[in-house]
Amino acid sequence: MTDSQIEALDSSGLSATPGTPAPHVRRLLALWLDVSVAAVAAVVAISLAQFAKPSESPAWLIGSVFLGLSVGSAYLGLAPLYPGNTLGKQIFSLRVVSADERPLSGLRLLKRLLLLGLVPINAVMVLSRGSRAHLGDSWARTHVVLSHSRRNFWVALIAAGLVLFVLFELGTGAALVGVLRSEAWRAAKIELASEPGATAPVFPESFSIVGDLASFDADVGHGMRRIVVARSRDGRRWNLVSNVRVDEH
Repeated sequence: MTDSQIEALDSSGLSATPGTPAPHVRRLLALWLDVSVAAVAAVVAISLAQFAKPSESPAWLIGSVFLGLSVGSAYLGLAPLYPGNTLGKQIFSLRVVSADERPLSGLRLLKRLLLLGLVPINAVMVLSRGSRAHLGDSWARTHVVLSHSRRNFWVALIAAGLVLFVLFELGTGAALVGVLRSEAWRAAKIELASEPGATAPVFPESFSIVGDLASFDADVGHGMRRIVVARSRDGRRWNLVSNVRVDEH
C-alpha cells in the first residue's frame, strides 16, 4: 500500500496538501507516539523522585505520581509552544495552528490539553467533522494540519517504530532506577547476600511490585534466585516470603 493509498483512507474529500486538516491515519499514529512519550516522561520523573528521596509514605508516593502526570501533561500540552512541536506530530508532519491565524499561546494550549482526555467524544468529532477539530480544538480555537515539510508515510512509520523501541528501553531503565533504592529491594538484597557463597546483586534482572508484595529475580553468582518479600502490617519493613532458584519453576 502506497502513501497516497493510505491517505485515501481519510475519506473527507480534502486534498492532502500542507495546511489542510491532518489525515486520520497520521493523526492517530502521532497521538499514539505522543502518549507513549508522555507516559515514559512520567515514569522517568516518578523514578527520579523515588531515587532522590526513597520513601513509601502515601503522601510522597502520591506526590511522585502527581509529578509524573504533570511532566507528561506538560509535554502533551506545551510542546507545540516550546520547542515548537510534539515528537509524534513532528515525525508524522503535523502541527497545531490557531483557527484565527493568531500565534499559539500557553492559554490556548492549556485549554486544548484540559479536554484532550475525553477520548470517545474527541474521536467522534475528529472523524465526523470536516475540520477534524476535537473538543479541545474547538474550545482553544486550534486545528491540527499537515506541515509544509511533509515526510513520507513509511519513513515516518519506521522512525516512530525506532522511537518506540528507545522509549521502551528508557522506561524500563527508569523504572529500575526507581526500584534500586526501594525498601523492598533493600530487604531482598539482605536476604540474597546472606546465602553461603552468594554475591550481593547490584540490581535485579526482573522485578514486580504490586501493592504489598514484591518479587525479584537476581543473579547471586551461582545461579538465579527468585525472592518474594511482603510488607508488614505496620508498613515499616518487608519480610521474606520465599527464596527459591528460578529453574525450580
